[in-house]
Amino acid sequence: MIAPFAPSISELQAIPQPYKTRLALAGCVYVLLSTALSLYFLLVVLQPNIANDLWWAGFTTSGPQTFLADIFHRRLQLATSYAVPLTSPEVVLEKVYGDDASTFIDMTMSLSRQVLLANISFDTVIRAIRHTSFDRNARMFAQYCWVDMGRVYELSTTARRQARCDRSMTHNGAVYWEPLLRNSVPQDVVNGSYGSSLAVSLFQHIQSSDAGASWLESLWATHWLPIDDEVRLWYDVGLTYWQTQLTNYYEQGLQETIQIENALGLHTRVTIHTTSQSYRGLALWSLSVAYQGLWNDVFTCQAIHCSLIRGATNASDDIKLRWEVLSYALQVDAILGPFIDQHVGPMGSMDVVLAPKPTPLEAYFLTYQQRVVPMLLASVSNYFTLAPVTVDVVPLHWRGADISYFTGNPMCNTLLRRVFGATT
Repeated sequence: MIAPFAPSISELQAIPQPYKTRLALAGCVYVLLSTALSLYFLLVVLQPNIANDLWWAGFTTSGPQTFLADIFHRRLQLATSYAVPLTSPEVVLEKVYGDDASTFIDMTMSLSRQVLLANISFDTVIRAIRHTSFDRNARMFAQYCWVDMGRVYELSTTARRQARCDRSMTHNGAVYWEPLLRNSVPQDVVNGSYGSSLAVSLFQHIQSSDAGASWLESLWATHWLPIDDEVRLWYDVGLTYWQTQLTNYYEQGLQETIQIENALGLHTRVTIHTTSQSYRGLALWSLSVAYQGLWNDVFTCQAIHCSLIRGATNASDDIKLRWEVLSYALQVDAILGPFIDQHVGPMGSMDVVLAPKPTPLEAYFLTYQQRVVPMLLASVSNYFTLAPVTVDVVPLHWRGADISYFTGNPMCNTLLRRVFGATT
């Protein structure tokens, strides 16, 4: 066994006095130096790295975080996804990023529409429907084509739109009632604020036949399927995508986050975009001309006791022939009404969806970012002296001495005559 060893008192007393002094001085120097180095490590080396959750020195909200958010904002507006090194020449933004608190993320209001009006994965849709009340889901802006995924019960108010449904929308799950009904709480549907109107506009005709009654009962005969099984069922009946329609009745809410991994492998989520849903008011709802919303359809049917299902009754089909007049109280001598009907479609049955950006246009933008912008920013002072140019383009065949302009947008049919093309 090895016992602890320490000098005895007599041995310590035998040490010369000058040596004791030097030893004590060395000990003091060691303590002071150790303390100084510890403070240096804490304040100079460690503190900048622990100043944020990423343990990333210099990662400030107005600097790198805002820069990354702006990069993602620009890339999220493109249809093409690909990896971009942060040192790439195309990652150049016309903005100064520093510790100035006035540097904010450039959030665009259109990002919500570009994300939510594009094709959304089925599993995301199912989770959202199941976690949201039926009353709120009914406000999801979709103009329906059919009740069931077997396409037995047609819903369009005009024959032209039903033909459009058959031609181009059979694979879009958002134009069927069944996916929404299958994944809703039955009592919310039957006894909620839409219960009476749905009974008149949909369920009465469906339940009038044994096959329809059996189908309706089967929707809620069992509890919800697991999400993977529900997704598989949608694909089995021919659905391949989910896309709702554009409206300016309300601003759609969206929250986007990114995940950052530091050198230690730690992950942190950072919010780069937040937009709250907000209603704009009926006076600003110009796109109601295209479609007035599901709630107005079912409430109108409840008021005049008709069915939305095509072929349900002769009376209901006759009402659909006058649906545009009933919904919008059009003037008999209106100028734009017949013109819009002829070239775009009857009001209340237009499909307005988000069109993807043309691939050549995106390629042109990326090429410009990769080759032109870095050269321009080689001289930052000269670049920022370039004056912006505003161009108001009027097509050549719209120009003429005897042409009157009523609107540049069929949704804004104010009937105000102008002698020039106005921005709308």
